[in-house]
Amino acid sequence: MNKHLWIFGFAAVYVLAGCSGNDETLSPDSEAADGGVGVGTPVEIRLSSGAAGTRASLEPDDAGLFEAEGLGIFCLANGTLSVNPNELPIDWSYAYGSEPNYSAWMDNVESNAVYEKTAEGVAVATNIVWTDGLTRWYPVGNWYSYHFYGYYPRVADHLITVGARQRIASIPIDGTQDVIWGRTTSTDPQAYCAKYFHHAGNENKIPSIAFKHMLMRLTFSCVPGEDVKGSKESAKKMGVKSVAIKSVPTVANLIVADLDNAANEGTILYDWNNNVDDFLLKDSLDANFREDHWVQDNEITLGQGILLPVPDVKMAAAGFRYLVEITLMDRDGNVFRSEHPIELQNSASYQAGKSYNVKLTVHGPQEIYLNATLAPWEIDDDNIGGVTL
Repeated sequence: MNKHLWIFGFAAVYVLAGCSGNDETLSPDSEAADGGVGVGTPVEIRLSSGAAGTRASLEPDDAGLFEAEGLGIFCLANGTLSVNPNELPIDWSYAYGSEPNYSAWMDNVESNAVYEKTAEGVAVATNIVWTDGLTRWYPVGNWYSYHFYGYYPRVADHLITVGARQRIASIPIDGTQDVIWGRTTSTDPQAYCAKYFHHAGNENKIPSIAFKHMLMRLTFSCVPGEDVKGSKESAKKMGVKSVAIKSVPTVANLIVADLDNAANEGTILYDWNNNVDDFLLKDSLDANFREDHWVQDNEITLGQGILLPVPDVKMAAAGFRYLVEITLMDRDGNVFRSEHPIELQNSASYQAGKSYNVKLTVHGPQEIYLNATLAPWEIDDDNIGGVTL
């Protein structure tokens, strides 16, 4: 019986790509303006969006415009205006004391990112549209200034950690799901309350949330390797059956907003020891990997890429390496698996929003043939001892 030995190599090539919700209608007179201070006409909440950073699973156009279904949007107080006598301190809890809380004006409201197009069909903006079709209004009182925060994919309210000064979304990931986050960046001390939009020049402004990718991406390609005679024909009989990244965290704990430390916003915490799984390379539209990825004369792309957590600074300093398991097959149906997962040798620190290609050089299988010799018996004439019967 013949056993088959298979050999392949790869090199990492770096390619810069790319607990309750408040979903009801917010009416214009929801917030009392104590003493009638600064009350104006209601202002509808409208948002636009740009995608900062580089391309990955969600693909923006050259202007940073994109579409996506299922974003979560927050409008959270970030500063007090000190104009109302009974102004409460900022607290993102849903209710505290005996007064209603307007610190968390919008909390994980479901929305879609939709192109705004010209009559000719050219995308000119990405608008944030509430999926329930309701109209939402800015608070007409003037207690707080606000930031808008957005993330994708939106998770159910019970997966949002709600604190008085923080919001964290626990997002399941499996290698096929992009994660993006963004916030408004206005430094105007009155943005975004209704009074801000009553200032000359602000009446038609639409706040824009600049999103960025929170994960990195690994893509894979393969080329044929030469045999000892310089031929690639045996390699072209091979195909890639599967690609798996080993022991990846399955939950991204995204800090959406942090009132006490804005530097924490847009960072993700992972548990690298528990609730981990192998992430499999998929074909387009997240379909299972097909068995038709045969080695060609030239380099070919394998599947759609795998979206992965970025190792933190401590892990990178300790020499963290992602482990990949490649399974090959030949056209006769023989399967060849690596005995051990292979370390990806990255030459630089991974970064969110960047895509890195792993180039596999695949060689044809080499059947193991052995010759054998056996030493003849050597007769020893020395007597061991007589035996008497």
